[in-house]
Amino acid sequence: MLIGREGDLELIRGFVDDAGVRGGALLLSGDAGVGKSELLDAAAAHAHAAGTRVVRAAGVEFESSVGFAGLLQILHPLLGGLEGLSAPYRDALGVALGLEHGAPPRQLMVSNAVSALLAHAGAERPLLVVVDDLPWLDRASATVMGFAARRLGGSGDRVGFLGAYRSEDGSFFDRGGITTHHLRPLGPAAAEELLRERFPALTPRVRTRLLSEARGNPLALLELPIALGPTRRAAAAIPDVLPLGRRLQTLFAARIEALPPTTRLLLLCAVLDGTGDLHTLQAATATATGPGPGRGPEPEPEREPDPPASRTWPTRSAQDSSTWTTPPAG
Repeated sequence: MLIGREGDLELIRGFVDDAGVRGGALLLSGDAGVGKSELLDAAAAHAHAAGTRVVRAAGVEFESSVGFAGLLQILHPLLGGLEGLSAPYRDALGVALGLEHGAPPRQLMVSNAVSALLAHAGAERPLLVVVDDLPWLDRASATVMGFAARRLGGSGDRVGFLGAYRSEDGSFFDRGGITTHHLRPLGPAAAEELLRERFPALTPRVRTRLLSEARGNPLALLELPIALGPTRRAAAAIPDVLPLGRRLQTLFAARIEALPPTTRLLLLCAVLDGTGDLHTLQAATATATGPGPGRGPEPEPEREPDPPASRTWPTRSAQDSSTWTTPPAG
């Protein structure tokens, strides 16, 4: 049972049940570490228990520039149904997925062929397509799957599409017309319940500090105590700057690496300063980067120090602007 997710689980299970009868599409959005993948797992388990066929895939960063790589991953378990399609659809998918040689098919032909293949699979048995990390799908795959997903509701094809993406991530997957459920951080009571269940030896002071730092993010709630280690978890106090485990470091690093050099320098100055005073940070970055061309440094106005900045949990940067790799002929 996912703590604090009873309402989200009820919504997703209801979607799975409905999609098994009349089809439909649903997207999950939320910050990094908020629990989207866990809810996808729960949806897949519910579908399996109901006798629905489940096809799972996930966007891969290093394949995001390879045309139709994502589509091949999604459709691979269904390729046995190609023989049930008309020859034009079968040929279009064969060429697009690299299974056959031929002239690049038109985008609309590939999109219709995917819809036909999903419908063919759903006619035999209810089908649920689950795709995590939508923003990392290559452009061609995202365009085609968005086309197919938008046409599932009310089609009677017994095909459901359930996808997940991090909030504010750019994507070639067109979400227009598809219902989106935003997954929020855990409430205070649920966050404390999760900490007490997984780390019962935490002292009250340490638990309170971790709850304040994690802000209801389940991944942070589970990773911060591990990074502290058993000795610090049982201590009366913990460091002012909390250590981060490998998974949390990866989340921060992915976002920081995508920032411009000047912004990264500003963040470094903020970490070294530690006060969150913007007046100090402005002076430090002006010294490091130097004055603008043809002018000396500008005097800084007198002002009150700003309150310390608070931590927010990062979201991944938008994927690269790779292009449709098989443009329409003619």
